[in-house]
Amino acid sequence: MEGVVNHLNPDAAGMDDDYPSRQIPHITSAYLEAVGRELGMRGVDAATSDMNRPRVMDSRSRDQILNTFKAIFSLQDILGAIVSDVNQQAADAERVIDRDLLMKWAEAAGKDGAFDAYSLYYDAERSSDYDGAPKKENMYQPF
Repeated sequence: MEGVVNHLNPDAAGMDDDYPSRQIPHITSAYLEAVGRELGMRGVDAATSDMNRPRVMDSRSRDQILNTFKAIFSLQDILGAIVSDVNQQAADAERVIDRDLLMKWAEAAGKDGAFDAYSLYYDAERSSDYDGAPKKENMYQPF
């Protein structure tokens, strides 16, 4: 969503406090309110409580937000973010993805043979497929 806001509002980054509704965080709130639920995004409820968000959102503006999102959406970026999140090695790492839930999902998805549940884990025989290796204490966690 950040990319959409910056693309559609190139001057927002330099906006001062005289016009808070033209600043990136508040425009982001308006966009989340407009399309966030449809796109499965987090923070929609918080966005609707942003008192400085722009409130004029007609169907044309909403369509422009959706079309821009679809045009700049990158599956590679999403996959990279997921891998980066899962591969954090610190014991106290802040994660978006719960590794325990990911393992439970993989187990359920692998029961019919359509998904290899073990593909979530590091495979030393294919070490060249990875960017690094897990620490010893994380060897049995998704990587």
